[in-house]
Amino acid sequence: MSAITLTKPMTAEELYTLPDDGLDRELIRGELRERPMTRRNRWHGKTEANLSFLLKDWHRQQKVPIGEVYA
Repeated sequence: MSAITLTKPMTAEELYTLPDDGLDRELIRGELRERPMTRRNRWHGKTEANLSFLLKDWHRQQKVPIGEVYA
């Protein structure tokens, strides 16, 4: 017979206290999910730059631009 360990769900406040150690963390219904951060490469940088350009161009065309666009 195996033992069952019950733990209380993690809160967002508890998540924010975890160290920045290179893991990608998310909280889903109180369950912490961790995985290694993805590596950045040329393809990622080019995609991010193109998307930022498109969003900034769209933002400039608005009658009343609200907010900022950051990469």
